[in-house]
Parts: sequence; structure tokens; C-alpha cells
Amino acid sequence: MTGDTEAAGRKPAGRRGWEILGIVGGALFVCLAVIFIWVSVVAGRKYGELDARCRVSIEGARARDPLRPVLLGTAEPGNACEDYALAFKELKKTKDFAKLALIVERHPKADLEFGKSALAEQGRALELLSRGARRSGSKWEYRWEDGSGMELPGLLASHHLASLGVLRGRSLAEGGKPREAAGILLDIAQMGRDIGSDGPMICEMIGIALLDQSFREIRDLLVAGSFDTDSLADLDAGLAVLDDNYMSHARILANEAMLMSVSMRDEGGRARWVFGKMLCVDGAERMDRALDRMAKAESLPWAEARKEMDAVVEEGRSSWNPVARIALPGLGGSSDVVRERQAQLRLLRTAVRFKRTGEILELDDPLGSKLHVSRTGGALKVWSSGRDGVDDGGTGGWQAKSKDIVLELPPK
Repeated sequence: MTGDTEAAGRKPAGRRGWEILGIVGGALFVCLAVIFIWVSVVAGRKYGELDARCRVSIEGARARDPLRPVLLGTAEPGNACEDYALAFKELKKTKDFAKLALIVERHPKADLEFGKSALAEQGRALELLSRGARRSGSKWEYRWEDGSGMELPGLLASHHLASLGVLRGRSLAEGGKPREAAGILLDIAQMGRDIGSDGPMICEMIGIALLDQSFREIRDLLVAGSFDTDSLADLDAGLAVLDDNYMSHARILANEAMLMSVSMRDEGGRARWVFGKMLCVDGAERMDRALDRMAKAESLPWAEARKEMDAVVEEGRSSWNPVARIALPGLGGSSDVVRERQAQLRLLRTAVRFKRTGEILELDDPLGSKLHVSRTGGALKVWSSGRDGVDDGGTGGWQAKSKDIVLELPPK
């Protein structure tokens, strides 16, 4: 009788199992609810902080002083970028601008007649380019609040305008007007500096490409002995000003961080679930910290800077956040190109001064310690250690990536 009573009081094993599962499930639900509430609170707070940082950053970018020195002549009041924008509109009058590249490169299949007609048709655009280069200030009115949808200076328009300027400079040099040739090539360099100095990273790359067009033509005319005393004096002074006011990669990295933060803020605001918002906010924070580290590394010698940037990129690759994992690796090599172009600028400065006075400048190598110089009679060879930071004794070329960056002048 007693056994029957005890048996009746015991619950079936299956029922006890379901009760345990219910308790565990309930506890798990509570934990998930707590986590969800915590993530919601943290994401909301961090999103508000991100929004505030974006607003402050945008205000700071808009408050930046637009003034910068001109490379040639006397500065005139105004904003250079307004003139560049008008010049870009003028370019729409000409079709098939892709043909200019072959002419600039002196390709055997280049259509030289097209180049002549384009120069004749685009006189106004070149006037606007030169007028912009002489302005006392330069600032694109970026709508940073639009994030990744922000309108940028035209890549192709900038390239085509610079190509026209190169052809005009070449034509002037061949026509016995080297000083005017030097002037237009300095104007292209100024436009490159202006476009590359105050926007996101894509605009810095546009500016770097324009500097490349200017520097290559200056080098070619310099090697050919096309510049006279006055034009060399203009180049000597103008390139020195450009070097002193060269684009700041640290500022560009700060701009890129701002643009990324605005984009992540907007994505987070559209997210339909709280974890999506948290992903965006965390991604913005990680990118901001990483790009800040890269910006600070810009003040270091090249070897140390490269080491720090590589470390930042590697941390990004191993991050759990896909935003950092995808975006950071693509940003690590931009400093290389910026420094390479400045190294070329200093090679040109050294060669111009030597051509002008026989003096050899002692300039820092952005990719090493000092530029290396070898002089044999009237010939000069000057080189940078290049991207790898190793002096290969002047082995390499103007566009070398793994060896030295070299400029050679034949005897006078």
C-alpha cells in the first residue's frame, strides 16, 4: 500500500525532463532578453555618440582655412576649386578625350591632329585651370553628411584637363616658350595638390595622379634641356613651395575616417535590428581608431611608419567585425604612393637646382634618410631608396616600385 502511494506521488520521468527543459529554456530566454536589452541600450548610446562625433567632424572640416600659397606669380582672391569645376564643364565640348593619353605618352599611333584641335577648342578650360592655380585659396564644398553618396571631383575630367595642360606645355616648350611651359606644368601640379589635399582618399589618389602627369613632363623637358634660365628659376621656386605645402596624408586619413563614420551612422540608422546597428557602430569605432593610428604613423620615419601601418592592417584582417576586415586592408598602401610622389618632387627639385646653379640640394628622402646623389662631370644622378626603403645604388627608374626611384640628367 505504501509503495503504491509513493509511486503515485512520483512524476513520470518524461514529465520531469520537460520541466527541466522548460526551466532551462526560460532561463535562456531571460538571458537572451537581458543581452538584447543590454545591446539595445549600448547600441543606442554609442549610436548617439557616433552621430555627435560626425557632426563635430563635419563642422571642423568645413571650418578649415582654405588659404594656401600659389606656385607662381601673385595670389588672386577666390576659390581655385570653383575655377576647376568650370573648366571640367568646358571639357564636355570635346569628344573622344581618351585619345589624349596616347599623345601624352608619345605613342606611335597617337592622333596628333586630334591633340591640336583639342587644344584649340579647349583654350577656355586651360585659362580656368591657370586662373584656379593662381587663386589664394582652394576648397571643395564637400557634402560630408551625404556619406558614401557624396559628390566628388571628376576623375576623368581631372585627368583630361591635366592631359590638355601637358600637351599645352609641350607645345609651348617646342615653340620656344619654356617659361610659359613651366608655368602650365606648375598649374597642373597645383591642381593636383588642391584636389588631393582636402577630401577623402579617392580624391587624394586623383591628386597624386595629376602630380604624376605634371612631374613626368617636367622631368622629360628637363632631361631634354628644354628649360632656360628663367623657366628653371620659376620651377625651382614653385616646386619648393609645393614641397612645403605638400598634401597631408594624415589629414586625408582623418577625412576618410569621418566619411566612414557618416556612412556607418547612416547604415546603422537604417538597420532593422539592433545587432545590425551595433555592427555599424562598432565598425565605425574600429575604423576610426585604426585610421587615427595610421595618421599618427605619418610623422614617423618610413620604416617605422610602414611597420605600424602593416600592424593596423593585420589587426583589421583578424577582426570579427566584417567592416574592419574588408575595409582596412585596402587602405594600407596609400601612404606608399603619397611618399613616392613626394620623393619624385624632391628629385625634380634637386635636378632643377643643379641645372640652374650647379648646386646640389641635400633633401630628406620620404622613403629613407636622405636622397642619394652621384655627380660625374656635368651629369647628375639622384635617387630615392624607394618603397622598400633599401638603397640599391641608383638601380631602378622613375616609376620603380621595388627598386630605387631615379632621375638622371645628361651632361650639360
